Amino acid sequence: MLVFPDNDKPLYVDADASHLRCRAMLYQYETTHTSKLLLRFMAHVFTAAALKWSTIEEDCYALVKAFNTFENLLLGRIFIVRTDHRNLLWMQHSINAKVQRWFTYLYIFEFTLEHIPDVDNVVADAVSRIFAPTPLGPYSIATCAPNSYGLEHGHHLGSVYTVRLPLV
Repeated sequence: MLVFPDNDKPLYVDADASHLRCRAMLYQYETTHTSKLLLRFMAHVFTAAALKWSTIEEDCYALVKAFNTFENLLLGRIFIVRTDHRNLLWMQHSINAKVQRWFTYLYIFEFTLEHIPDVDNVVADAVSRIFAPTPLGPYSIATCAPNSYGLEHGHHLGSVYTVRLPLV
């Protein structure tokens, strides 16, 4: 845990998945809604079987993995989940057996699911897609599409990765 949560402020979970991995972050806003205070972070690389999943399965699993990782902080609290995959708003009506099974786990939590446009989900998209395999190596970010995910530059420096996000 990076910082202990303030019980007087709401918790937020941003989750996202790419075709290779998923990630989520648990945060609270500081006094104003301009800066986020990161509490915890979760990242997961999909298995070979998961690489065959549909988009709704990938994004739903990102929520399941996030809720499982942050469970000790989320159970018994009302919190807000933000995702850029609009179909998750109706996951309780899905005919997909995996999504139905995962929804039964998610149902034990008290949360509001909000859709956010891709343009407002820059950090989530960047983090979940940044280490995509490239001809330069499995974790090189030197060739990731800079403008697609709000990244200005990415450099591979041995085992250290640096990314410079555009100033807003």
